Amino acid sequence: MAWSIRYRFRVSKPLNSDAVEMRVNFGGREAKVATVNRVPFKESNWLVLSASDFETEENAHNFGEALGHAFLLAGTKQGMGIDLGDNRATSGLAKGVIDAIAEQKGRRLLSDVHGLAVYEDDGNCDFYHLEGRVTVTADPTTFLNAAVSAFDEVDGLDEDQAAALNLIGLSKSAREPLAEAVLCISAVELLSHESPWTNDQLALLENLKQQATSSTGLPIEQAEEVAKAIGSDSVFKSIRQSIKRTFAEMGMSDADWKAFDDIYDLRSKIFHGKLKRGNQVKHRELAYKARDICARFVAELIKQAHTSKVVKSATD
Repeated sequence: MAWSIRYRFRVSKPLNSDAVEMRVNFGGREAKVATVNRVPFKESNWLVLSASDFETEENAHNFGEALGHAFLLAGTKQGMGIDLGDNRATSGLAKGVIDAIAEQKGRRLLSDVHGLAVYEDDGNCDFYHLEGRVTVTADPTTFLNAAVSAFDEVDGLDEDQAAALNLIGLSKSAREPLAEAVLCISAVELLSHESPWTNDQLALLENLKQQATSSTGLPIEQAEEVAKAIGSDSVFKSIRQSIKRTFAEMGMSDADWKAFDDIYDLRSKIFHGKLKRGNQVKHRELAYKARDICARFVAELIKQAHTSKVVKSATD
């Protein structure tokens, strides 16, 4: 028996179309993009991706996971919030009700998962769903074309890259500007976990620590305090320094780094009490600045990682 996938996810803005479904080709395989209950795209924040005829459950799962990553990357580039869910049912019916409906309709009734569902498809399956409606819309062609373009680019994403895309996707669906900014910045931090110092810098810091410990120009207690400060986490584990190094390694401009550094500083002031936490103007300013530079950073890092893999594969 063949396997099928169904990927139900939420978008921050419905697609501006009266259609109820579209056929899209991803990597040579056709998938259907549709709304639930066959309402027009422009009336629903929920989209359902489906594809069938997979030979194995693993093949189906891998394709579905790649689709999810592709839509996250498309959303990152297009400014569209994407909530892929956690592969759990969002609405439930009592087993007795499910069995009664299944018996009445003569079909299997499957749970409506928010996320990826992989199932054996005997052509006798239905999904149930309860949904609300909204009215703000986005261009469907641009968004779906971006997802198709992103499909190959997300091949081989590592866990951190996938998690960063999820953070960006969720940030654009956040209701509070401060939450949006925090999620955006967290995505950048997640992808900047390399050592903030080079080996030569670490050697120099260790040398300075030893010099401070053996200094004869200060009382022993004061010399030890200096040595301890040099060896502290604030010196050796500067996240900001690590992010700056990642920006430079990616070839992003000084203006890009300054833009991120400014929002990092603004976030620190808000969370450390230097600005009032209820200052909505500053919160909106932080979110506005963070959504652009953080999304571009994540998209560029994934693009470069993909290009590097392609080049490596071609030369092996």
